[in-house]
Amino acid sequence: MTAGHFSALGKNVLRVGGTIGSPERKTAAVLAYLALEGPTGRSRLAGLLWPDSEEGTARNNLSQLLRRLKASTGGELVRTGDALRLSEGLEVDAAQLRAAVLSGRAEVAAGFSGELLAAHDYDDLPEYSEWLW
Repeated sequence: MTAGHFSALGKNVLRVGGTIGSPERKTAAVLAYLALEGPTGRSRLAGLLWPDSEEGTARNNLSQLLRRLKASTGGELVRTGDALRLSEGLEVDAAQLRAAVLSGRAEVAAGFSGELLAAHDYDDLPEYSEWLW
């Protein structure tokens, strides 16, 4: 299990081990979506991120994205199977904020700031963009 943290709020920063970087736009989209929506089928994510592509092409693009993520971080941040899910060791600030709000811990929620995936523009992905709002 790879421990890490993804800041989806404000500047999008991915920290894994000693490596700190800013993930690609669609990589950030996958991490945020899985953190907030939970396990999701490959077809659903591929359709959200490559809406103008044939399903097979979109799914291949998603597979390539996941391979690049694994290669760049040296670990498996997204677990594959029937549904994609974040690895247990990856913390995401947006999910932590949501958990604090849902549990009524205003003092914890107040410590978070920034817009979800503010570092990227998703206007070309209408369904994903709608999900963000």
